[in-house]
Amino acid sequence: MTKAKKGDLVALETTLTAHFVNPYRSETRSEWTLVRVASATRDGIVKAIETKWGCVQKLAHMTGNPRVHTLPNHQEQAARLLKSCADDQNYWNSAEQLRAAILAA
Repeated sequence: MTKAKKGDLVALETTLTAHFVNPYRSETRSEWTLVRVASATRDGIVKAIETKWGCVQKLAHMTGNPRVHTLPNHQEQAARLLKSCADDQNYWNSAEQLRAAILAA
């Protein structure tokens, strides 16, 4: 596992669950976004992230069980992809879609 440091681009996986009236029915999906590390511990654990629009959020205060995935060998491609994304196009439905978009950038 690669340690994250301030300024690195990382993939943030957020799991969203929709609950229905029927207690036995729910739908879960994951959403992947590219974000920048705003602060991290010396051990490389991400504490806060910065969105494309400059908003800083602490992971402890986020809903949806956020998980951070580092991009150790693809920082330049991820930066190009984040720069080229429109405001509402920084979301992917799977890790494979995000990986393909990073490699194509």
